[in-house]
Amino acid sequence: LWNQIPVKDRGDGAALTLEIPPGTKLERGTLTGVTCSTKPGEAALFTLTPDAPGSEPLTLKSERFSVGFSDSFWWGEDHYTPCYHLTGHTAIVAYKPEGMQLVSLEVRDDLPASKTAAPATAPSH
Repeated sequence: LWNQIPVKDRGDGAALTLEIPPGTKLERGTLTGVTCSTKPGEAALFTLTPDAPGSEPLTLKSERFSVGFSDSFWWGEDHYTPCYHLTGHTAIVAYKPEGMQLVSLEVRDDLPASKTAAPATAPSH
């Protein structure tokens, strides 16, 4: 996102950087499914439909995960659970391709449209 901001508009402060754990891939898309198990030790499953046209949905699993969310996200940490409130939201995930292990999940409601996303259609009158 930082690179999409014109240099003249970036300000004088240091850019925030996203630490990508070694051996992980990043993907941006929409969470189209979240399944949490009630059994101890069973992984939660997250289905992400990537923004890139023609991409297949990814099913990622995790027994433990952290969820970050933007300041403009309308639920506070004490008013939502990832098992019930994340489906349909834009997310950026970091995952390990071998085993499709979810490493980090960032849920956003204020990301600008992806350059690879399909353009919105105008409503008909």
